[in-house]
Amino acid sequence: MSNGCPGTMTCFGTGYWGKCMPMAGIGTGTCTGCGGATGKVVCSGSGQVLACKTSETELCNNCDDNADGLVDNAPGQGARTLTRSCNRTDTPCPIAGTQACTTGIWSPCSGCGGLVACTNCGKNGSRTCDVTCNLSNCVVGAEECNACDDDGDGNVDNIPGTTQALSRPCQTAAACSVGGSQICNAAAGFWGPCWGCSGVGTCTGCGGKAGTAQCNYFCNADGAACNVGPETCNGCDDNADGIVDNAVNSTQPRSLTQSCTVTNGECSVPGTTYCASGYYGACTSNVAEQCNGVDDNCDGNVDELVCRAQAGGSGTCVRTTCEAQGVNCGPISDGCGGTMSCGTCEAGQVCYSGRCVNAQ
Repeated sequence: MSNGCPGTMTCFGTGYWGKCMPMAGIGTGTCTGCGGATGKVVCSGSGQVLACKTSETELCNNCDDNADGLVDNAPGQGARTLTRSCNRTDTPCPIAGTQACTTGIWSPCSGCGGLVACTNCGKNGSRTCDVTCNLSNCVVGAEECNACDDDGDGNVDNIPGTTQALSRPCQTAAACSVGGSQICNAAAGFWGPCWGCSGVGTCTGCGGKAGTAQCNYFCNADGAACNVGPETCNGCDDNADGIVDNAVNSTQPRSLTQSCTVTNGECSVPGTTYCASGYYGACTSNVAEQCNGVDDNCDGNVDELVCRAQAGGSGTCVRTTCEAQGVNCGPISDGCGGTMSCGTCEAGQVCYSGRCVNAQ
């Protein structure tokens, strides 16, 4: 037919063809379809051009390319149902996405998923494909202080979910009762010093003894007053009260004392020794000398200056006797600043502490 539509003719037995009768279908005539594409005419059974077929398959162009009467449709489905699979071109996602044809334009790719292997910071990890087919940063594990973005959140050595530098609790040798924290130096990938401590920690006090002290901000207790226990006579402030070698409840340094015994021969009386320069001094008698012809304070002297002092400094001194002192040999103090002899021992005896004893 002149319009290119298909037709049919019948051959009669008398040797001629009958008239060409139109038929439905794809004709031989060319046409210009939707969007200016060249195609073939689609004809009706009456020889009329119904549409222009420009493609065997439907394209996403808001046209009926395959002349099935529907625009942008998937085979056997309604209009505008055309879809296609999609994915990344550089690093495909394990799960591909889908695009839908909408008014002749493909929608963005969506529905992707899966994990893609990767390497970061010298460790193996993975990247996640999101539904829009974008890949996340490489995740190799929890964030560490190593100048790398381990968890793939786009920040290096940070507290997860924030931009703050990674931190962790810490302690020092002082073992402060309230510990501190360390901040990661993201540029270098190492932990900073431990600080922010408080409370009580261990320390080394005077004499190298272990004790306790208040921790400072830098988690050190050795710089503070170190309490190593009750005060002892050692030239140190053991109980950290700011006073050296002081007695309990005393604010006077070197007031620490202890009991002792003064002994001189057979004479023995209680006394006191005082701490000085970290050592206890000589034992001092607690008993006062009296004018009685007896060595009351066991210093080896009898009534030394006491009787004379009792007489006002110019009175007559009452001298002691050997019998009063229980002595029968050797020299003794006469109680008035001089000495007196109590005799000698018999043959075979010796004088020991004012008494005659048999020689060994």
